Formats: sequence, structure tokens, C-alpha cells
Amino acid sequence: MALHRVSQKKPNANLSEVKETGISAHMLGLIKSTSSLFAMAAPEVTHPVFRRVIADSIPDWIEMAYEIFLYQNKHGYYQVPKLQQADMTAMLNSFTTSSTNIKTSTTHLH
Repeated sequence: MALHRVSQKKPNANLSEVKETGISAHMLGLIKSTSSLFAMAAPEVTHPVFRRVIADSIPDWIEMAYEIFLYQNKHGYYQVPKLQQADMTAMLNSFTTSSTNIKTSTTHLH
């Protein structure tokens, strides 16, 4: 999928120039920053129920951000090019498994 040509962006001179492109971009930025703040705040909350409520809401914020991205992509506001199959295969085949055994600890600190 090729990228669509878009006109150059310029700052809005007045309120009548505000379009859904800018509004959805601000929405996405706010949702993404809020999800980051929730992720940073949750471990700091000492009340276990309140901490769980904050932590459990983070996936919802991520999903909202993804929905806004899909809207923007559909309308050409946030375009993501699709690679050719040969390029995707080459990228995937450029990785291999590690020869080092990585041990993970199952010990939990309480």
C-alpha cells in the first residue's frame, strides 16, 4: 500500500481552520500520554484495590489509542506503509534463535 500524498501542514491561524485531523492527533497524544502516566503511577499507589483499578485500566487506554490510530489510518491522517511480501520475509528471516541459554527466575520477592 503506497502512502497517499498530503498537503503540507501549517499552524491554524483561527478556529475555523481546526479540522478532525488535528483533533484526532491531539486525542491520540492525550490517550497515549495518559496510559503512560497510569503505568508509571500504578506501582506507586499503596492501596491495593486502587492500585489494581489503575493497573487494570491500562489495557483499555491502549485499546482506545489503537482505535484512534485505526480511525486516523483509515482517513489518511496517520499513514503506515505496508511492506512488500519479500521485504517482510527478509526482515523476519534476519533473526535467529540465541545459542545462549537464558535462565529465568521463578522466585518472587514479597
